[in-house]
Amino acid sequence: ESYNYLIETYDGVSPVRESHITQHIEEVMQKITYGAPGTGKSKQTKDEVAGHVWFRTTFHPDSDYASFVGAYKPMMKEDGVALTEVSQKDAAGQLVGTEIHDQRKGIAYDFVDQVFTKAYVEAWKLQKKAAAGATPEPVFLVIEEINRGNCAQIFGDIFQLLDRNGMGFSEYPVEPDSDLGRFIAAKISEDEAVMDAARKNAINGLYPEAKFDVVEKVLKGEQLLLPDNLYIRATMNTSDQSL
Repeated sequence: ESYNYLIETYDGVSPVRESHITQHIEEVMQKITYGAPGTGKSKQTKDEVAGHVWFRTTFHPDSDYASFVGAYKPMMKEDGVALTEVSQKDAAGQLVGTEIHDQRKGIAYDFVDQVFTKAYVEAWKLQKKAAAGATPEPVFLVIEEINRGNCAQIFGDIFQLLDRNGMGFSEYPVEPDSDLGRFIAAKISEDEAVMDAARKNAINGLYPEAKFDVVEKVLKGEQLLLPDNLYIRATMNTSDQSL
């Protein structure tokens, strides 16, 4: 049986405990490990994700949706304009020299992805690349000190995606804002692999109420849906006063 959530007290790993963790790593989609400082919560998570693709962040009081998912930010950009030579003249109008102006750089706004979007895009790329009948490689999103941030503010409507069905996919897809959707579509399309038809049909079959191709919408950034190879691991400190 698969588990949507697992919350456990962690006071160190015994050999028996290690065996239990290894056995169930692929069954637990989302897990919060909590305990006192120094009991090895982060080490356990590090051991779980070792050898896999993983992305890590730490929540704190200033964490918000933009720092977790992404937002538009000013970026230094090359604008393609060539170097220009400007003549320098004296008061009498006589040429006294030239000055080179570099107009190639400027400020432009771009969508900058953060840890959630990076993990999400990578998980769907691996879904596309997985061979027919094979299990896509897992991707882990690791959140340290999850209790120190305002989860409602940080996750926003993405919180709804954490409700997974029995196959590990989000039960309720959500629509991203247009900026995030365009960015996700562009990133996923960088990988030209075509998803196996049987896998695509199986995922679409999880949403019989949908009147459209769910997978196609996801790959185009028009729907957000956590895939079954995206795992979330979080830690929290029970002695933290913000608990």
